[in-house]
Amino acid sequence: MSLLVLIISDALADFTGDSNIRYSLIPPIQGRKLAAEEYYRLSRYYLYNYGYLLTPSEIGCCLSHNKAYKFLLDSSFDGALILESDISFTLPQLNSLKSLVDKINPDFLHCGWHPNSFKHNIFFQGSFMFLHGNYKVFKVIPFRNFHGTYAYYVSRNTAQMLLDFHRSSIHKADDWHLFFQKCTITPLFVGIFSHPITTS
Repeated sequence: MSLLVLIISDALADFTGDSNIRYSLIPPIQGRKLAAEEYYRLSRYYLYNYGYLLTPSEIGCCLSHNKAYKFLLDSSFDGALILESDISFTLPQLNSLKSLVDKINPDFLHCGWHPNSFKHNIFFQGSFMFLHGNYKVFKVIPFRNFHGTYAYYVSRNTAQMLLDFHRSSIHKADDWHLFFQKCTITPLFVGIFSHPITTS
């Protein structure tokens, strides 16, 4: 089956097409445009339980990713690669991911390095599994320094579990440590894509 790539963006940059890859845009939800009552409704549970007030942008991010999960579930695909708008990609990278997905059929596969991990020497914990071409695949212990929603693959099953996770209350989109506490899925990692360099 083709690889479904969901890009959370209003506009798709030029790229070389491939019959084995289907692209769809997921227009992002702008949290700053939420009505005050809606913002309060969505943020109060997290504030009460974790003592942190989610920002409008964090709520918009989570709602945007929820749209991607719903898109996947409404499709006939077994899973989808979700990319945020600032992630550049090439056709060879997508084909590498597709061949890996076809090989291992993962429920959750984080697919990107963040340069700040190298800058600050902060990495997730996990164990090396095998080499896929030039890429190392890891099994992740998701309870420390495992963040980011800029590039990851989810199965239909995981998409539904994520929707259920956020249905009771909105979380940060990359509250992976909280999500994986509630399920038996083992997250995997492969560093195919790279987040742009940030100043933080």
